[in-house]
Amino acid sequence: MALARELWNARPRNVREKEREALEAILEQAQVIDDILKTEKDVQTIREQFIAFGQCWGGMYDALVAKTRLPAGVTASSATAMRILERAFPEGIAFIRFEAPAAWSEGNRRLQHIVELKLDREIDACVGVDYFTAARDATAALGEAIGTGERPRVRASRPSKKDALFAFSRAISKYARLLSAEVDETDAESIARFQKAVAPIDTYRSTRTTREEEEGEDGDEGGTQPVTPVVTPGPINGDGPFIDEPST
Repeated sequence: MALARELWNARPRNVREKEREALEAILEQAQVIDDILKTEKDVQTIREQFIAFGQCWGGMYDALVAKTRLPAGVTASSATAMRILERAFPEGIAFIRFEAPAAWSEGNRRLQHIVELKLDREIDACVGVDYFTAARDATAALGEAIGTGERPRVRASRPSKKDALFAFSRAISKYARLLSAEVDETDAESIARFQKAVAPIDTYRSTRTTREEEEGEDGDEGGTQPVTPVVTPGPINGDGPFIDEPST
């Protein structure tokens, strides 16, 4: 997340070892959140590719079925379409309603079967060159999306987004606590060190508040925004997880 990188860039020049360790923990938690968000994006990609997969296979099947409805005396392609359907789709296209991995597996098998029988050329001649190509490309795209292509996707076990955001907020709080504990309120340089280090948090809080006011209470439906501590220099009150947070 951008906030983690900004905190790292704003770290004091004379950063203490514990402060550095706390910053590194923030970066690690930010990476966990980024990975979770990427996984969510991958899931959306799979959904989109799966829809396209069904549309392309369904479109080809429907085009062939439509051809069979033409009178045999009008066009010879009616009989050709019937023969293609019997050989390529003896069980119809129910497989496009399977779960994505199973649908891809069956679709890929059908593609190989069609090519082996040289039916791809007949499909092109019967209903047009777009249909088989679209089904082939959509099957390949779905395979890549679910990780069955040339670069299998490794899905590591991760915490929930809610837990990851909470851990990220706690890591920021710990870092802010460490900074606050080092502040000498009688030393302007010490106060400036603290203020510069936590400036990204203040900026984030102000921009987030503005966003929420513009979007309304439901602006962050996905819950992707971490809770950030209220950071003030000086002694730490209470023993809650955040600075200036009373213990419960």
